Amino acid sequence: MTKARAARSTAARHVHEDNRWNVNGNRWHLLHGAFEQMPSIVVRITSIVVVFLPSMLLAACDRPAARVAQQTRSVADSARGDSAALASLPPALVEAFAVRAVLTREALRDTDVASCEPLLRRDTSAVRRRLRARLADGSRTVLFVRAARDTIRRVELVRRARGGGQRGFIWDASTDAAESVDWRVGIARPEVTTLPRGGPVPRALRALGRQLLALPCEGR
Repeated sequence: MTKARAARSTAARHVHEDNRWNVNGNRWHLLHGAFEQMPSIVVRITSIVVVFLPSMLLAACDRPAARVAQQTRSVADSARGDSAALASLPPALVEAFAVRAVLTREALRDTDVASCEPLLRRDTSAVRRRLRARLADGSRTVLFVRAARDTIRRVELVRRARGGGQRGFIWDASTDAAESVDWRVGIARPEVTTLPRGGPVPRALRALGRQLLALPCEGR
């Protein structure tokens, strides 16, 4: 009886050990299978990287070029828009906006014709510029522009005729309104007129402001 019980105990222990090793063996096989699959996974990942990495690099390289091209188109569109705005002025106002003729680098080289002055203020990051010009007909013109973060905020244009009298225009972004100020000879107070927002004058004033901001301004 004792021998039979001992034999059964020994057999049970062997079965338990066999099961334990089978379980361990199964676990090892799972890990082994996982490691066997690793090279194929790495190969697939590598192939994906090889296929997509060049296109990703090309796309990254194309972004700056696309951005430059977009900026170039934007500048060209702005230049065309400014020219169209100035060309749309009625004949009666063309003379008042004649300062556009001296908004060039060549004109600024001759200080007897035009001079640009940066108006610096420590309490703000806005850009302020003032242009004084003597036009071909003997009149004098002052153009002022204020911009913040590349956005025009205010433009002022005043022309003094050779025979006296002044005509000025003001556009301000805070109200998106433009005004005409006319100082006629012999009149104590100027005549102030509010101009239509969608008219040619506000667009022409902003066009002059952009052209002044694009020029070198050294305070000569």
